Amino acid sequence: MEELNLKNINFESSFIQAWYAKDFSKKRWIDEFSMLKEKNINEIILQSVFDTLNKVCFYETNSIEFKKNSVDMIKNCLDAAKETNSKVRIGLGESKLWWILGPLSRRWILKEACTNNILFNEIFEKYGDNKVISGWYIPYELSDYFIATKTQRKNMNKFLKEISENIKRKSDLSIMISPYFNIRGPRILTIRAWEKALKEALRGCKIDILALQDSIGAGFNTLKNIEKLFLHTKRATDDLDVILYADTETFKKKGGKLVSASEEEFLERANIIRNYVKGHIAFSINHYQNDKN
Repeated sequence: MEELNLKNINFESSFIQAWYAKDFSKKRWIDEFSMLKEKNINEIILQSVFDTLNKVCFYETNSIEFKKNSVDMIKNCLDAAKETNSKVRIGLGESKLWWILGPLSRRWILKEACTNNILFNEIFEKYGDNKVISGWYIPYELSDYFIATKTQRKNMNKFLKEISENIKRKSDLSIMISPYFNIRGPRILTIRAWEKALKEALRGCKIDILALQDSIGAGFNTLKNIEKLFLHTKRATDDLDVILYADTETFKKKGGKLVSASEEEFLERANIIRNYVKGHIAFSINHYQNDKN
């Protein structure tokens, strides 16, 4: 594992995925927060806390439709955050069907929004007054492919409104999403058209933060196009009064596997987009630069 001091880049938080962390004890979470604090990161984003396809919650749910995980991931994470003076942004649901149906199916996406709202209400009732909670995250990732048509944008807009308005009725904490643009995928939208489509998809939604994935690690973008991508995304977020962050991928592909990227690679990207973003979020120090593993 490469030693990473991050002295030249300030990540405000790092994503952690449920498949990895769902069975962490409080002590294991303390180790995780301590590792991040050594790298000057004070917040974890729980990417998701329930799976709507497999009908499982990674916390102590009362739902008769969902199974509950053997460990209450949310409680253990929040308890450890309090002990280490850290913060937690809580993500909502996920489903592998998103990548098949997404905003292509209005019926499916609105059912998904309803399920998210029911479980968010339960989560808020159980944990919402905990002071270590810094905000909320909607895990369903929109992309240029998912907002390519007017119908898709309309469906995405309705979906995000349904969830974000329900959250805001109960909480005044910020809501984050993390979309991506794939320059190497089907050329459905140009980067310039992405700006317009993004505004249409998000108009009127109560989204506070857009953390745009740089997608360099995934290979969707290149260093040559990310400045233009962040420029046009910044124009959209400014028009929407949404804060723009960079979701920096801390991994890279090597020999068909995902491995740790170097701090120099982070810095190269950060330097290119520095004029467009308020800050940087990592995907993910917890998974790729974690010397506690």
